[in-house]
Amino acid sequence: MKKVDNYIFDFYGTLVDIWTDEHEQRLWYEMAAYYSVYGRDYAPAAFEDRYWSYVREAEAKLADERGYLYPEIDLTDVFLRLYREAPRTHETFMQISEDRLGEWIAGAANIFRIISRKRLGPFPSTIPTLQRLKDEGKKLWLLSNAQKVFTMPEIEATGLAGFFDKMYISSDYQMRKPQREFMQRLLREQNIDPKNAVMIGNDFSTDMKIAADTGVAGIFLNTDKHTADEMIRGKASLYPAEIELIPSGDIAEILM
Repeated sequence: MKKVDNYIFDFYGTLVDIWTDEHEQRLWYEMAAYYSVYGRDYAPAAFEDRYWSYVREAEAKLADERGYLYPEIDLTDVFLRLYREAPRTHETFMQISEDRLGEWIAGAANIFRIISRKRLGPFPSTIPTLQRLKDEGKKLWLLSNAQKVFTMPEIEATGLAGFFDKMYISSDYQMRKPQREFMQRLLREQNIDPKNAVMIGNDFSTDMKIAADTGVAGIFLNTDKHTADEMIRGKASLYPAEIELIPSGDIAEILM
């Protein structure tokens, strides 16, 4: 494997195994019921429709404002809008005061995530591998397409929070991989030579592409069980970028 001082990791599907289902009807029934407790009334289908509509509107607005091909909104703004623009309201002793609204929205967002999340945990080799790299004096960075309101609790829950020198989470930067400026920001702020870094991820279109576009070598972990032909095509699509394939998906192989 390429020997460097800086290891830049994707999070979901690379370090942790996760499965979420945002199309399950139970999610929207539960969220509508939760908002109703606090005086905001939705039919479940209406809550779902408005959620996705607000997401699309916010993404289009951000793309227009920033000129990014790959914008990343902050979903807490969507949950706040769902609260403020409910089609019906009623008086309730559970009314939220303005000074507590931000905290309540963060809680609502995490209830959404917990209901939709079916599986979460680090892959077996993740913690030993990160610990070995730290013991060797390597710098570890996180570059994740994620919502901070969801991801920080999940990083903490999986025991990974203490490994990273800094975490770059896309919702903080209004852009997501493969927007090259996302990687460039990490490299610039940490004064990293691209030749002294490697990006480890499980997605050709995001992780490997942003690495290729910024002169960083890539290591592709096949955690999604792609066929050999699929991996060959993925690598070829980014030629002549330096990409190493780990067909087993076992992150421990980056130490070899």
